[in-house]
Amino acid sequence: NEGYEMPSWAAYKLTPEMAKATGTFKEKFREDLMVSTGSSSPKDYKDAGFIMGQLVPAEDMLFDVKACDETFFMSNIVPQKIGFNKFLWKNLEQLIREWAKEGNILYIAAGPVLADGPFGTFGINKVAIPTRYYKVLLDVKGERAIGFLFRANASSGTLKSYALSVDELEKVTGID
Repeated sequence: NEGYEMPSWAAYKLTPEMAKATGTFKEKFREDLMVSTGSSSPKDYKDAGFIMGQLVPAEDMLFDVKACDETFFMSNIVPQKIGFNKFLWKNLEQLIREWAKEGNILYIAAGPVLADGPFGTFGINKVAIPTRYYKVLLDVKGERAIGFLFRANASSGTLKSYALSVDELEKVTGID
């Protein structure tokens, strides 16, 4: 989303095999040269008070070196406070992998709630600072779906307290 210098959303499929993959990766955040209008840069985040949060986590892509590497493109990055990213966001990512390991094929979409704009910005590229983030999961086989909505400054609470229906999340995000 050029106006905000971040992705509007990212979506992917997570299979049990993908979730069970193990390995290591090197964090190598970089601009996405496929974004014709230019993307934000890791330099934008220097001393900005935010970390580079991945919408598609590297841990979900360990099944393929290239897929894992591509999660570090800035087109997959949103600014997040460290407490939010390291506690709530990571806990949800881990829970999603556990659900997939149980034999569920999940479709996941995540992003900032851009309907809340306009936002403050930081960095030379004027990266927007969202006030909320979401993740939504669909288990086609189990015929169930759930959404999660977080305030950007949240860093505590149970994941259950952030859960809501997909219909409710669609109203908040403006995305069907």
